[in-house]
Amino acid sequence: MSKPLLKESDHKNLLKIQSHLDSTSLKSNSNVIELPIKEAKKLSSLISKLLEHQTNSEEEYLTPNIASKMTGVSRPVIIEMLKNNALIGHKVGTHWKIQKKSLVNYMNQRDRALRSVLAMDEDEFGLD
Repeated sequence: MSKPLLKESDHKNLLKIQSHLDSTSLKSNSNVIELPIKEAKKLSSLISKLLEHQTNSEEEYLTPNIASKMTGVSRPVIIEMLKNNALIGHKVGTHWKIQKKSLVNYMNQRDRALRSVLAMDEDEFGLD
């Protein structure tokens, strides 16, 4: 389940500001809308939070092409892993988005498994 963009109190503040802006723009014949400083600061803070979340959410997901390059696994295999829930992701329209954290976990597990196999081979052949 995704985390909400804004806290409930922030959401309420945004609705109040929206209501103020809507009512002011209906009354005004000019191209300028006045906003009290307190509400302007709240609006600025809310916009910052939304922009920060947008930046973070874009960084949290990768395309199959990028995932393929990062892992050295072909794009079709990445898609199959998504379909089989070996990787966490979702579709946006017809395009897959892969959760970066899921891909990093997969790569870490794969690397641990490879190190384990290499360690067993070293033991078997008496290599140090």
